[in-house]
Amino acid sequence: MFKKITVFLIVCLFPSLIFSGVTGKISGKVTDVNTGEPLPGANVMIKGTMLGAATNINGEYFIINIPVGNYALVVSYLGYKEMEKTNIRSVQDMTTTVNFQLSSEVMDLGETVTVTAERPMVRKDATASNREMQGDKVMLLPKVDTFEDAISLQAGVVDNHIRGGRSTELNYMVDGMTVRDPLQGIVGATINRNAIDEIVLLTGGFSAEFGQAMSGVVNLVTKEGGNNYSGQLRYTTDEPFNESTFSANDNTYELSVGGPIPGLSKLRFYVSGRVFTTDCRGQYDEVYYPRDGNDSYRNTINNVAIDNGPGYRVLDPAGNNLGWFPHNQEQQYSAQFKLTYNFNPNMKLMLGGFKARDQWDNYDWYWRYSTHEDGYDSLGWNYNPSTDMLDHFTSRMQKSQQYKANWTHTLSPKTFYTVNFTYFKNYDNQAKRKPYKYNNRFLSLFDNWWEDYDFVPIDNQDSDGDGLWDQFSYRQSGFSNTPRYPWDNPYGLANVFRGGGDTRWGTRTYQSEYYATKWDLVSQVNMNHQIKFGFEYFAHTMTKDYNSLPYDAVPFEDIYSYKPQTGAAYLLDKMEWQGMVINVGLRLDYIDPGASVRENVLDTREDATWTEADQKWQVSPRLGISHPISNETVMHFNYGWFFEQPRFSSLFDFVVMPTRLLRRGNQNIGNPNLGAQKTKAWEFGVGHQLTSNVSVDVTGYYKDLYDIEGIRFVPAIPSNYSVLTNSEYGKSYGIEIALKKRYSNNFSMDMNYTLSWARGTSSTQNQHYQLVTNGPPDPYTGQMRVYPQVDYWLDFDQRHTASVILDYRLPDDSGPTFFGMKIFEKLGANLIWRYHSGRPYTREDSRGNQVGDFNGARQPWFMRTDSRINKDFTLWGLDYSFFAEIENLFNERRAVSVYPRTGSPYWDGKVYSAGSATFVEGEDPEYGANADLGLNEWNPQPFNERGHNQQSEPVDLNGDGDFNDVIGANDGLVTPEEYYNAYLRYINDNYKRKTNFMRGRRFWIGFQVHF
Repeated sequence: MFKKITVFLIVCLFPSLIFSGVTGKISGKVTDVNTGEPLPGANVMIKGTMLGAATNINGEYFIINIPVGNYALVVSYLGYKEMEKTNIRSVQDMTTTVNFQLSSEVMDLGETVTVTAERPMVRKDATASNREMQGDKVMLLPKVDTFEDAISLQAGVVDNHIRGGRSTELNYMVDGMTVRDPLQGIVGATINRNAIDEIVLLTGGFSAEFGQAMSGVVNLVTKEGGNNYSGQLRYTTDEPFNESTFSANDNTYELSVGGPIPGLSKLRFYVSGRVFTTDCRGQYDEVYYPRDGNDSYRNTINNVAIDNGPGYRVLDPAGNNLGWFPHNQEQQYSAQFKLTYNFNPNMKLMLGGFKARDQWDNYDWYWRYSTHEDGYDSLGWNYNPSTDMLDHFTSRMQKSQQYKANWTHTLSPKTFYTVNFTYFKNYDNQAKRKPYKYNNRFLSLFDNWWEDYDFVPIDNQDSDGDGLWDQFSYRQSGFSNTPRYPWDNPYGLANVFRGGGDTRWGTRTYQSEYYATKWDLVSQVNMNHQIKFGFEYFAHTMTKDYNSLPYDAVPFEDIYSYKPQTGAAYLLDKMEWQGMVINVGLRLDYIDPGASVRENVLDTREDATWTEADQKWQVSPRLGISHPISNETVMHFNYGWFFEQPRFSSLFDFVVMPTRLLRRGNQNIGNPNLGAQKTKAWEFGVGHQLTSNVSVDVTGYYKDLYDIEGIRFVPAIPSNYSVLTNSEYGKSYGIEIALKKRYSNNFSMDMNYTLSWARGTSSTQNQHYQLVTNGPPDPYTGQMRVYPQVDYWLDFDQRHTASVILDYRLPDDSGPTFFGMKIFEKLGANLIWRYHSGRPYTREDSRGNQVGDFNGARQPWFMRTDSRINKDFTLWGLDYSFFAEIENLFNERRAVSVYPRTGSPYWDGKVYSAGSATFVEGEDPEYGANADLGLNEWNPQPFNERGHNQQSEPVDLNGDGDFNDVIGANDGLVTPEEYYNAYLRYINDNYKRKTNFMRGRRFWIGFQVHF
């Protein structure tokens, strides 16, 4: 408690707190158009606001603390014509330069010269790479449904990996506050597209005001209500299409409204909401298996030709489409609000927040088919169980919410401060849900999407005294009423599909919560120096309830609740001159884990000595330089040390557990003394405006990553375990090229290309554990293999990445005329082309041993084109838009992954022999060896519920009441040969249902109303 009070007092003593920038600055100079002399005392005002400034003796001015958005500036000076410049945008943390040249000619009273400003395409004060995206333009992109989708199109991004870093090395900021889940290291928010005003992606060096990130920062600013009411209603669906066009019954509803609150002219609001539902979250595709792939591995299993079917659809013997995943629905909702109240020109209060939920059912091939209802009579559940085995598989629900208050006080035209208080909570639960009845109602809008899943708790009951919890008894090797793997499935095969009990994944719940306060002070000391100083403090509560083996007396169980504290302070000076901009800063980060650790990591006895984990401090220097060579060309250089404290799950998972659980083996234990991960990075870039509407930016970068999270084996007494350590290293380097053409001559274009290399000693936190524990033994000693710590191509090393975004649209009253009408006016089309080369994988021989270098082979390359077309029109004062979106426009179906044994997407290299093994109910299956390959493969043989090895009498294999079964001659008798052929059919379908190929063309349509 004393430590908490001490830290809080330190916070209060600081005059300000870190508040990452969500406002921009406009500066410039006002001169006489004829003489070029400065005009001191000229008034510069932002139209429609109370923001403005007067020029100094040199005719210079600046306006700070300008919310992100588009504005018009008005300049007035006695004896000169008043001038207005429009189309001026304020960008977060950036300076927009706007100069005025006034004419002293005689003018009529009230006359104003209006000029549309041409925005510079190369920012002179950008000292590092940043990618700006406006929210309204994101709404026009085909199949870009989230801000994560939008940033994935930018240079330097490979999925969620920025410049060769892990996906957990990103920080996500919304209106200046982080929404990163500190427990799992993932984004903890769903921000509606229609609420986004601007997205800025910082991929290179970022200033000292940003922390908890080594690879990049995503900075979102949401919209505020304006002086007038406005809103948008949007609906998107694929319901009109059928299975042949891959419809998954997707429905998306989006609504946003903003404006003043009646009776309170100074209070404005903005609210947005989104609902999304789908019946099939997974592949939702008619599985594609090419008719003739011209691949030498593709068409034989045991030298038996594979029937490739019609070329698209893969059906099981009962006619079910294996590309349509049952138990795979998803329901999302998200809502955001922002209230702003301007007490006077110098004081502003903002209240805002969001609440979101995403829940879905998981799918697994081996749980697909139903089983007998009688198998559950003895369980004594207090509800009627479903006969569908997938109802006994897991579902997942993620809920997040954030509420915040922000106070902004402008002390003078040069100085303002902000105070921010925030509450954040993220909840993530994965378990089996209670039986439910799903009704596909009209457009899914009334399908109870607002109701949270009701999960089944672990009841710890053992009604029959067999030592196993009732809920999971059929998952064990001992059987009660029904075989664990019965043969009531379309293939008529036993010991293939699950037939009873719940999944072993009993429950897994994460919950992260924090209260935070942030302060920030910004002062434009003079025209050349802007000082920022800030502080932040977070009081966290991290909880977990996990049991992935709940039927066992010694489960994988982890239950904890910790209250760590984190804080940071920074100082930043942005220096701006005519030919040079320098960003120099220093950041200090602090963490107190609030947990205990073993004093001796080798001692795992019950009476082992424990001690408090260390408090840690980190200092990060940052330097960025921009050198404008001319009005069209800018060079920049950036260098920085970036630190990221471990996600809290790495500190706390399985740290405190009874020795009896530790003895189970295969335990990965967190480390409260885990240090910060470190990156030293530099970049150098050149931006040049080629024409008035075209610019190019070329940037090279290099990163060294130290003390990256990894895992190492600890030979402790009396129980061994694996512990997380700062043991890994990596490096990445590359070149990024961005070519941009802004809208002119009816179209705009963005082209991005990245040439990159990423090497390291581990791609993920647990990769070393997977290699040692789950990999094959040393072929010479037969013991656990020892892997040398050498670098290799990381899993997300992607040599070439490219994207092209095209936007073509005809404005009002344009296009050809037909019968006196311009039917193509307000017609728009968008196109996104994506390409990337293959990522690495490790080749294996027939025994699963590594062949060649680790990650020495490459997956196939990828290319896809998405498109969107819309037609806008105005009716009764409202703006309408009808649109269609197409994913995979050209229906490309090439392979995207291959099997490591063969390097082929068609066959994994396994040979299935008929063998001579027999399987009897209740016994473990026997395994026969393929002598030619040395593989231990399962060779199924027929049996019935009486335990007969071979059927001499009719039997209903799949439980459909028909003794003329799907196997063999439909005579009710199944020979070993017929059973073996049925198994080959199962293997064949199993190959063809794999998602080794691109998803086919899909369609959505929708409409939009602006008001």
